[in-house]
Amino acid sequence: MGEKRSVSRKERVPLTGLRQKLHVADKYKKPGYKYHWFNDTGSKLYDAEQAWWSFVQDPDIVVGPDGVDGKDKLSTKIRKPVGTRDNGAPIYTYLMKIGAKYYNEDMAEQKKHLDSIDNSIRRGANVGGEPGQDGKYIPAQGIVYENKLG
Repeated sequence: MGEKRSVSRKERVPLTGLRQKLHVADKYKKPGYKYHWFNDTGSKLYDAEQAWWSFVQDPDIVVGPDGVDGKDKLSTKIRKPVGTRDNGAPIYTYLMKIGAKYYNEDMAEQKKHLDSIDNSIRRGANVGGEPGQDGKYIPAQGIVYENKLG
């Protein structure tokens, strides 16, 4: 009969139970960076690069037709399939990173914008105008709005 051969396989990940499919493995993380997955739809990847996000590379990837599943076989960019387009082509999400300094600056700018929206809600205003215009009003008890996220 034939002889048995030992085959090296990746660790098995059961389909049952909870798991984070878009978890960033520690081997890819570097101190001082923030990580995010960006889908390759529209101009998202281009926009991310313009905002100084960069692709996370996997130095262990074999580039070419024998590449590792779940990775871009044409490069070392880390990607995962997340859906399909109308034409049946896959949509991938790519792992990208940015320096924590720039990430924090972006989040502070976003917070300013969200704070202005919160303040408009509290005043009873919206894009159409201030209270008392176009049928808008503030109830006698006032507008009660609490931002529980910060």
